[in-house]
Amino acid sequence: MKVVVYACVSSERQAEKELSIPAQLKAMQQYCQTKGWTIVNESSKKASQPRPMIVQSFSE
Repeated sequence: MKVVVYACVSSERQAEKELSIPAQLKAMQQYCQTKGWTIVNESSKKASQPRPMIVQSFSE
């Protein structure tokens, strides 16, 4: 399965802890590897305030 991963932090405090963008991406990479999934794109964002996110499902 091909997947896209998205990491986001909404505060400096969160970014400094184990929830930093690099830590999130690493955890997602490891998870995908255990599932046999191929990451086709990685995206990240440092948001100043949490905002609702719409995630669309898509298939090839």
